[in-house]
Amino acid sequence: MFDKRLLWTGVAIAATTLVSLLLVNISTTHDAIPMQEAVSDVRREPSETAAESGESVDYAYLLKEYEGRIAVFVPGKDEPEIIFDTFVKFLPDYDRIQMKNGIPVKDYATLSAIVEDYIS
Repeated sequence: MFDKRLLWTGVAIAATTLVSLLLVNISTTHDAIPMQEAVSDVRREPSETAAESGESVDYAYLLKEYEGRIAVFVPGKDEPEIIFDTFVKFLPDYDRIQMKNGIPVKDYATLSAIVEDYIS
């Protein structure tokens, strides 16, 4: 008979490996780069992006689903600035709905904190 402890040990090892890989796999559309560098590349002020697009916005970033993954958009742009290798389908229902609708983020510090919560 098969030992269930052995099965659970294997599942635990696989889960730990998967989580470790997900934490390391942050990427943009081209290259994988550290979270701090990725987000710092798109630091914008709300007034700067609003002036570019001609619309009035009160946020500097929009965290939203893009092709099934978490992505960072700036107002007035249709393409994301950053795409993370974290799939929205694995998030809880509430978070999936939030990602579908988009989460406005007022500044870089808040963006960093929110993204860190989702990708870790």
